[in-house]
Amino acid sequence: MGEFIVTGDDQRHDFLQYVIANDLDRLHKANMALYTQLVMPHGGTVDDLIVYRRAADYLLVVNASNIDKDWKWLNDHAGKFPNVHLKNVSDSNGTAGAARSVCDRTSVRMAAAFVKDMPSFTYAEAPYLVCRSVLAGPVIPAKTAAKFSVLPTGPLTCGKR
Repeated sequence: MGEFIVTGDDQRHDFLQYVIANDLDRLHKANMALYTQLVMPHGGTVDDLIVYRRAADYLLVVNASNIDKDWKWLNDHAGKFPNVHLKNVSDSNGTAGAARSVCDRTSVRMAAAFVKDMPSFTYAEAPYLVCRSVLAGPVIPAKTAAKFSVLPTGPLTCGKR
């Protein structure tokens, strides 16, 4: 998965609301997530993604196959919001991705108490970022992700793209 961080005063909210289809105000507090789409100004979808509201910024998680396309598209539109800053941290993280049932069992082992009581579409920060959704497993540092290959529950796709 690709990960982008969006910062920049109140304009980060306005920028994201400009580029996504859903109502960003549904994320009324930190640790919430929203499945949505990057949309073109005159209709059409650029890509789907999950937006995570964090205490001081937003984390956008996009499809690994579209990292470059989505990064370019976001930067092309960020100029309308001069206080918005985008950071691509995709190469800093790996994503543990597997079927939800496997991800849930693996995440529980990896993050113990952080995951077992988390509602769907939320996140928490542990030694790695734990994102619970249907689409993605935990986001973990690339150095850690590179060490995974097969866990007792079966094969798990992990590591840098």
